[in-house]
Amino acid sequence: MKKLILPLFLCVTLFSCSRDEDRNYSAVENFVGQWELQSRVLDNTTPVPTDDEKLIFRDDTDIRDFKGIFTLETTEITSGTFSITDQGDVLNFESFNGTTISYRFILNTITLNLSGTNEDGDLIDEVWTKVSNFVD
Repeated sequence: MKKLILPLFLCVTLFSCSRDEDRNYSAVENFVGQWELQSRVLDNTTPVPTDDEKLIFRDDTDIRDFKGIFTLETTEITSGTFSITDQGDVLNFESFNGTTISYRFILNTITLNLSGTNEDGDLIDEVWTKVSNFVD
């Protein structure tokens, strides 16, 4: 009986470990990729025409923090950093030129809803769709 305890203990130890436990997950992993703007509404009533706008999220060098790098491609290109607040429902964008804007967000698998106030005080609701999980 004593001879069976050690092999049984080793088997349980070996098979109870999972490879997923060794993987390092990025705190912003679900954002990373390329997103395209589907719709924008001002003040809950006025649809705004959308051009070919792309939002690209990348991870930064520390995968454990809630920060990353973004690039917004519209008629101009804006880049900077983004971060998720401790509450987990606000996304802060800080462009490299010093402009900061915050949005409440709802993130689904392929849809990102952003709600916030623009520089003019208008309420903005945007819907973005993920088109790629990979970025250059």
